[in-house]
Amino acid sequence: MRTLPAAIAATLLLAAPAYGANANFLPAQNYRAHTGPASLLVGGDLVDNTGWGDVAVVNQGSNDISYLTGTPFGSLEAPLNRQAAGGPVSLAFGPADVDNDINLAIANRASNSFGIVRNLQDILSSEQRIGAAGTQPSAVTTNYFDVIVANEGSNNITYAAGNGFGSYAFGNFPAGEGPSGVASTDADGDGIRDVLVANRNGSNVSMLVAQPNPNSSTNNPATPIFAPPVNFAAGATPSDIALGQLDGAGGADIVVPNESAGTVSVLLAGADGYVPPVAYRVGSGPTAVALGDVNNDRRTDIVAANSTSNSVSVLQGNGNGTFGAARSFRAHTRPSDVAISDLNQDGAQDLVVTNAGSNDVSVLLQSPAAIASCHVTRYRGQDIVSCGLRISGYSRTVRAVGRVTRYNGKVAYASSAQTINTRPNRTSTMRLIPRSRFPGFVSVTVSYAIPGAARRVTQTMVVK
Repeated sequence: MRTLPAAIAATLLLAAPAYGANANFLPAQNYRAHTGPASLLVGGDLVDNTGWGDVAVVNQGSNDISYLTGTPFGSLEAPLNRQAAGGPVSLAFGPADVDNDINLAIANRASNSFGIVRNLQDILSSEQRIGAAGTQPSAVTTNYFDVIVANEGSNNITYAAGNGFGSYAFGNFPAGEGPSGVASTDADGDGIRDVLVANRNGSNVSMLVAQPNPNSSTNNPATPIFAPPVNFAAGATPSDIALGQLDGAGGADIVVPNESAGTVSVLLAGADGYVPPVAYRVGSGPTAVALGDVNNDRRTDIVAANSTSNSVSVLQGNGNGTFGAARSFRAHTRPSDVAISDLNQDGAQDLVVTNAGSNDVSVLLQSPAAIASCHVTRYRGQDIVSCGLRISGYSRTVRAVGRVTRYNGKVAYASSAQTINTRPNRTSTMRLIPRSRFPGFVSVTVSYAIPGAARRVTQTMVVK
């Protein structure tokens, strides 16, 4: 164990998640959407200018979009619903336009089309149909002015090249079998964004390398020229795709959920595309993945939405392209998508999940509790250790247990259990009274359990 100088240890503040510690989440709070929520986006100024986390959801069953405004407490307001086309299943930020509006692109499975919600923040508008896609669109992404749709039924992608003024040129390009997820990045390092497609029926990922079209111009946009797809094994039934820097080696690494296998597969970028996948066990029926740093250690982590086990699984990254064992947290019924975002702006990343079976959105706030500046004082001839417990955004009663020992851990000087009524963003104080005076360093451990949470949280610090 690393020791700390007394001057630092005496005023140390440990926040959860501490650097490299496990991220812990409060029990899910569920907020009504509409029928069959399939996909979501989260943004601080998505609906208004408050900076709190707003959520947009497409509802496949009710053919509409739900906008849920965020609050400072990480909760969501009642939804505002706006019309979409037939069977919306996926949405993405963009495409960009010359007005720098916040736009959303939507893939509509039942109507074999895609559309755009323009100028979202000002008018919360309904979807405007842009054009036909292939058969059974399953996913959508954007590339600046352009929109890209994966078509599960026709085994191809639809590429709509835009000019920022609302004009598009359309083209369909082959992918693998059963495209179910799509992303855009410069996969081959030539400065031009390519397309990556997860193919559910082919159990692979297709890379479509792009070249610029010399006939494209601002007034007359044209689609890129794509080479035939190159396929990379990705585990059984990949149903989504997420890109990120997982090993620090450069290149866009890939994560896909393997729905039938109960795993996620990691494909690291290599010299000739992607190396063979490495699978990690998650919950049952993973359908979607998101990447982000959930525990503030500057390493990319994986979160999977598990439709069969009604949970989300968190795999914390090691920074070298490998991941620790999954830890699961309950969502609601049949999760369909997941996003990572700091909803209440407390510095800790939270989870937002759409649940297709219960027609709602689950919010799992991270629990940033803290032992605040534990210190030793002398009161009426007795040594006292005082520790503050702070739980952001949580106001129910928490039972905390404190223990003071010598720094070498051999002698227990005090053990105290107290019930603390915490208030949001306030610090409650626990006072631990040892049996006798003690010289030098001591170790203080405080553990607490949020009612309804899956596990206790324990934190230790050194004071003098």
